[in-house]
Formats: sequence, C-alpha cells, structure tokens
Amino acid sequence: MDTANQLSFFEDLISLKIMLILYRDNPDVPFDVLQKEINIDTNLLSEKLSQLLSADLIDVRTEKHIRLFTLSKPARMSLNRLGVKDKFW
Repeated sequence: MDTANQLSFFEDLISLKIMLILYRDNPDVPFDVLQKEINIDTNLLSEKLSQLLSADLIDVRTEKHIRLFTLSKPARMSLNRLGVKDKFW
C-alpha cells in the first residue's frame, strides 16, 4: 500500500479514532466494542474497518465466531513515534 494513502487515514477522524482505540485496548478488540466506543452506524464502521484492512493498518482474526481487530505493527510504530501514549493516556 502506498505510504501517502496510509497517511490519509491518520487525517480521517473516524479512522484515527478506530486506530487509537485499537492502540489503547491492545491487542484484540471486538466489533461491538469498537461500535460502542465510536458510536457510529454499523455500515460506516464496517466500511472504515475494510479500508483500514486494505491499507494494512489493522489486522483481523476470528476467535469463537467473534471478529477481533488489532492495530498493525506499522500503524502501532507510527503512533508510538507520535508519542500518542504520553499525550492521551
């Protein structure tokens, strides 16, 4: 994936919120927790998660029929470099 395209997700408020929740609640966050935290429509959340998956910024796995989302290593490293943990928690 193009790095410039990946950077655009850090400028999108919903995508950034998703990544920050995944960063904070490392390693695995279920869909319903994300939806509750962000408080957006299921379809919009699904679309954003799909886009983040395509950009290799998040990963997904299934455990006991539950989709669990986690931040990818490159996205986590980027947020670490930005000092997110020190600024928000």
